[in-house]
Amino acid sequence: MLAAALALGAGVAAEPEAGLIEAPGWKLVYAHCSGCHGLDLVTAQRGDRIFWTAAIRRMQANENLWRFDPHTEDQLLTYLSRQYGVPPFAGRRAPLAPSLQPGATPRED
Repeated sequence: MLAAALALGAGVAAEPEAGLIEAPGWKLVYAHCSGCHGLDLVTAQRGDRIFWTAAIRRMQANENLWRFDPHTEDQLLTYLSRQYGVPPFAGRRAPLAPSLQPGATPRED
């Protein structure tokens, strides 16, 4: 059991109450984001660097979020886009089952 937990170490939350993935930059996110809202709001989102930049700018414009120095903002955006980014496109989805395709005979359950 312990070996399984250690094998999953890269994806383990840094602090159970924080819920953030432990990776470089998580402490900055914890410090700058948890003061205004729960971190579940962060961990529920997925977006690229543009998405996270827009989220920060919206909070700065509308919700009194302070300005970050360029180095801090870069670290925040790097962490957020890497840990809570959009998964790479893996191609087309699998074909629909024949019973779900247009014109298929309805199933009788």
